[in-house]
Amino acid sequence: MNQLRISSTLSSKRIAIFTFFATISVFTSIVLILLTPQQTANAVSLDSFKPGRIIDDAVMSNKNTMTETAIQTFLKSKVSSCTSKGNNNYINQLTIVDNGTRGYVTGTMLVNGERVPATWWWNLKDGHFVCMADDTFDGETAAHIIWQAAQDYSINPQVLIVLLEKEQGLISDGYPNNHQYAAATGFDCPDNGNGCSSANAGFKMQIRKAAALFREVLDGGWSNYPVGSNDIQYNPNKSCGSSIVTIENRATSALYRYTPYQPNNEALAAGYGSALPCGAYGNRNFYLYFNDWFGSTFAFIYSGVDFSTIFDADYYLNRYPDVRGAVSSSPIDAFDHFIKHGMSEGRQASERFNAISYKDRYPDLRAAFGNDIVKYAIHYILHGMAEGRTATGNKFVGVSSYKGVDYSLVYDFNYYINTYSDLKAAFGTKGDLRAIEHFVQDGMAEGRSGRESFNVISYKDRYPDLRAAFGNYLPAYYLHYIQYGYKEGRTATGNKFVGVSSYKGVDYSLVYDFNYYINTYSDLKAAFGTKGDLRAIEHFVQDGMAEGRSGRESFNVISYKDRYPDLRAAFGNYLPAYYLHYIQYGYKEGRTAN
Repeated sequence: MNQLRISSTLSSKRIAIFTFFATISVFTSIVLILLTPQQTANAVSLDSFKPGRIIDDAVMSNKNTMTETAIQTFLKSKVSSCTSKGNNNYINQLTIVDNGTRGYVTGTMLVNGERVPATWWWNLKDGHFVCMADDTFDGETAAHIIWQAAQDYSINPQVLIVLLEKEQGLISDGYPNNHQYAAATGFDCPDNGNGCSSANAGFKMQIRKAAALFREVLDGGWSNYPVGSNDIQYNPNKSCGSSIVTIENRATSALYRYTPYQPNNEALAAGYGSALPCGAYGNRNFYLYFNDWFGSTFAFIYSGVDFSTIFDADYYLNRYPDVRGAVSSSPIDAFDHFIKHGMSEGRQASERFNAISYKDRYPDLRAAFGNDIVKYAIHYILHGMAEGRTATGNKFVGVSSYKGVDYSLVYDFNYYINTYSDLKAAFGTKGDLRAIEHFVQDGMAEGRSGRESFNVISYKDRYPDLRAAFGNYLPAYYLHYIQYGYKEGRTATGNKFVGVSSYKGVDYSLVYDFNYYINTYSDLKAAFGTKGDLRAIEHFVQDGMAEGRSGRESFNVISYKDRYPDLRAAFGNYLPAYYLHYIQYGYKEGRTAN
């Protein structure tokens, strides 16, 4: 059901809206789109307008934003004086009737630059025009009616005030007419131009019906535009087009149930102004008036920062009974507590963000912010969430850099302290700065393992070229892996020892492998051990070849000698020559040696 008249969707400030004698009527949209409010000078930027999040639930539901006295003061502040005759440019004659309580006015109205005849009723007091702040409705002031509806339906009175302005201009009007009061909030005034329902006419009825409708949607009641993806038109005229809007909350859904159109780009660019022919201004003007008069429509804004990404009032109040006891169940008061106390105390106000978790997980942030917990929250809102950073869990990530060197390829704080109990006892589970200092200054020299994927002894054993370069100076192996080894695809784990295969400039790898050599001959293994590769290859070259020992499974010197008579003719029984021939020529010639 469409609950609003066309003026609520197209404008919120009128030049003069009239009623013919007996019927509450709706003026045409061509008039309404000319209307220009007074707030254009310092209007809030529409750059932050989101059609899917016009106002947050907590803001629409905050009934305690204004007392009745504060409402009256605000209403009075918006009209400097009630005009005695209205706008003389349009009034030709005023006939006072009903004991001076109403004026029958005839005149003209400017429509698209042309004057057209108009007739309307105007509200009077003692024969003078009266503005809303000074009027009464069955003995009740407008301020009391607004405040009471806000309390009864738990609706922010500021929402109702803004609704009165964007629908009928009642807040800023110095001489409102009877029609404006009868259709004060535009409730039950369809867009078909057939006028408003007399059953819901009247200032008090309009206020309470609007508040009840908002509360109904907030409590999960029906809305023609529920939370989620909706195709929303730019104007009552379907030819003006539409687009998909993802409505993020029930308060915004309530606004669309009330005014089922969104502003197009032209309407947004126009500020409070018009954008013919397809502009729709109701929800745009609601946003503008609220921001201009009362501040952000977003619930949890502080110092220009939107905390809604890390603050959920229900979560906060349920998590901390002491806070609930102090502020009851007010979302706004809960947010106030969070800003003033909870955030600096490291309290968690949302499932998605825990300041301590965020601090523990990112050493770069600890280096920047230290123990200033508030800065972690601000960083997540402004940067961290967009960067995809995680802000929950119990993972502590220690620093991995020391004096400008990134040791992360060979060092992880948690692995280091959990591998060595003496270090965990000394540094604790969060002493990452002292731990990495120990690793660099002592741990590497001691051959301690700083990461599961790197073992310095494995790295040293596997690469004889590195042993030749660094010997037993272990820190050099860590640094080599960081600077070169990782990029070269070298392996730094496992129990494989690879012995040297070169001796005095000659590469014997085609006929010699250290592990095969010592495991084939027990006397050699006993003499040289499992890592005596330098002595073993020296023995192979100086003695083993002459003795005909086999240095690799793929080469047997006797087989090679027996298979090739040309080699026997050349070398006779001098066995070392056969090894050297295979290295220099035989392998390339495809000769068989086993």
